[in-house]
Amino acid sequence: MREGHSVLTIEDPGDVLGILMNDAFDIILLDIRLPGISGIDLYGDIVLIHPKLKERVIFITGDTADANVREFIASHHANWITKPFDRSTFLKKFNEVLLRK
Repeated sequence: MREGHSVLTIEDPGDVLGILMNDAFDIILLDIRLPGISGIDLYGDIVLIHPKLKERVIFITGDTADANVREFIASHHANWITKPFDRSTFLKKFNEVLLRK
């Protein structure tokens, strides 16, 4: 990333938990809709392994019209951005989450 951050892209959602067992991350970008598992379910698994990441996940979704997605985001006070988004929107949310104590 141009701002000096290291980025790891994981293609298979099934690989995420194994990687989290061995590596530390400051922020996780997580799509709500993933192949084979929902981002919401994967989030639950991530938080079980690393509770401190609860506030460090940014959900990416194009599905805010779905009542279940809206309810989840609201009830968990989740960080999220709606697809499509531009670089400015992404960096604003990224920095907001990164700078939180």
